[in-house]
Amino acid sequence: MKIEIVSIDGMGIASEVWRLSRDVDKSVEWDEILAVDGPVTEFPSAVVHFRDFMLLEREIFCSSRTHVAWARTSFVDDASAFKFPSEFVGIVDYEKLAKSRDEMIAAKARGEHQDRWRRYLPVSSHTCWSMRLSYREIVKYVKYFTYLSDKVNPVFCQRFARIVAELLELADKFTGSRHRTLEAVNIMTLVKFLHEEPVELDPLTRNGGIVVASFAAPFWLRAHWIRHRPITMIDDLFKILQRSDVLDLQIGHMMNLRVAASENVWRQLLRWRSCWLTQSSLLDERDPWAAVIDQFTDLLGESLLPCSDGKCPQDRDARNRYEGTDPGIVCPRWMILNGIDLEERGKDIDMALRSRATFWRKMVEEELERRT
Repeated sequence: MKIEIVSIDGMGIASEVWRLSRDVDKSVEWDEILAVDGPVTEFPSAVVHFRDFMLLEREIFCSSRTHVAWARTSFVDDASAFKFPSEFVGIVDYEKLAKSRDEMIAAKARGEHQDRWRRYLPVSSHTCWSMRLSYREIVKYVKYFTYLSDKVNPVFCQRFARIVAELLELADKFTGSRHRTLEAVNIMTLVKFLHEEPVELDPLTRNGGIVVASFAAPFWLRAHWIRHRPITMIDDLFKILQRSDVLDLQIGHMMNLRVAASENVWRQLLRWRSCWLTQSSLLDERDPWAAVIDQFTDLLGESLLPCSDGKCPQDRDARNRYEGTDPGIVCPRWMILNGIDLEERGKDIDMALRSRATFWRKMVEEELERRT
């Protein structure tokens, strides 16, 4: 585990903006604002690379709504060759880990898509990502991981202590000494990045232009949701961290989420997630986005689709599927827009519809009824 510095902007930036906000003729020593718990200490920042951290730990860091992160693509590394922290030797269930690896290798051998067999990846496996952290955020994370050590499964104590040590070393690059860093840690307030209460799956609500939706989703999909800054989200990751079997869970493990956003943000988000080409066809289970999309069918109707204006923005890709140069199943909406009889690809479409949102099945049914 290591936090590697890519670039860093020191406290001099905070000193300058502090001076500009006050008497510009008065000199300001940056030492005076090291422990200021305010936006001024967000100007100094570092771009860092997190190496050999757990997927679980990445999700904690990215739970801050101000996070700026860029993760390593899952298509670069062989997920079936996953590794996990050395601290867990003798603790983690090797039989379950071996089973996860065997499931992934077998699915790969069957020719399944990576998005499908990656679901067996343990949440405790290593990953890496890059992130911009302000000095203030670094101190906040120090306090939060210290706090979490007493609240979650004790198996994380050693890991979180190492994270705190890495963060303190990073903070020292700004303050110049551990004494100054610890003073800042003592003065700044604790921020709890994870929701600690149970998350119930309530019906969709709409109030004053804000729409709140609740749904169950796999851990790997939570990683997608948390990246969208215009939304406010809570989930039960905190409860998962308290589980005795947390190290054995896979990224396909289901969790509850509640997401709030304006109707416009929901429309923009779901327009692409509802597209036939961007949805998965998992056959033995429904696309995880279907549980969300179905809740908005009545509210947004066909405007859910990026082709709601009658023009497919992915026409070339959709045509490739129809012509056979793309192995995916042809989009029935594209066929409808181009006046092609759905029965021509009926068997394949019926198979794909098993895992699609309800509105797709209704659309195909209505089109078939109209043509008869």
